[in-house]
Amino acid sequence: MVPEFQGRNLVIATMHGKDRVMRSLLEQTLGVKIHVTKNLNTDLLGTFSGEIERVGSAEEAAKRKCELAMEETGFDLAVASEGSFGPHPYLFGVPVNEELVYLFDRALDIHCIGKSISNETNFSSTKVSDSNTLLDFARMVRFPTHAIILKNDLNKPTTIQKGISDYDHLLEVFNRMKSRCGIVHAETDMRAMYNPSRMGVIEQATQAMLTALTNRCPSCNSLFFKLTDFEIGLPCSLCALPTQSILAHHYACRVCGFKERKLFPKNKEAEDPMYCDYCNP
Repeated sequence: MVPEFQGRNLVIATMHGKDRVMRSLLEQTLGVKIHVTKNLNTDLLGTFSGEIERVGSAEEAAKRKCELAMEETGFDLAVASEGSFGPHPYLFGVPVNEELVYLFDRALDIHCIGKSISNETNFSSTKVSDSNTLLDFARMVRFPTHAIILKNDLNKPTTIQKGISDYDHLLEVFNRMKSRCGIVHAETDMRAMYNPSRMGVIEQATQAMLTALTNRCPSCNSLFFKLTDFEIGLPCSLCALPTQSILAHHYACRVCGFKERKLFPKNKEAEDPMYCDYCNP
């Protein structure tokens, strides 16, 4: 329990069941009373399926969700998340899921973010011409535990069916859409309540946010002793020259201004030579 939060009302801004993985972490760590928005349509800020494009960054969208949740409930403490999907920056053909969890405490003027990135995602889409191709796609994306969306256009659909999670319904919708539209696109339904893999990443991001939030300043004991920068240069274990790996994290207190440099944040004092530009150019 955290004294600054114990007993306070916290609203989770979601219409997709994210509270299922956030609730216990928030309650047990902070001691808050959890509420969930009832009338907030977060899809108006952007959808994965293409009907509404997100405007701005994931951080801006999550902050706006918190603000809207506060307006709905009158509470001064809110949490929201925003997900992004795309290609891995280094591994060709590998999709990644990045989740950002945002806590906004208006009373204490705290904006705290936690992130988690995972390649354990089924994020995928394909053009489907026959039922066998559709069923192959379904098996590949972990259907039916992970739902599928069918639509007549990849980017600007006019006919769309979301949340398909059983084989009979999948084939029924496919046959109907193909007879009417001729072209069918299948994609993974990335909404949290239809995607257990994504739920796991949201849970990890929530934990990362709470770890950052409850990190206290060594000088004044204020919450959210914030990571402000990192320093590369971890020495190579073979030649001792600096590598591109992280040597230190830099923290600063938002209240008293105290700063601290923490060496070896990854709990290792030297890097493997395979990551050294000199030993392995």
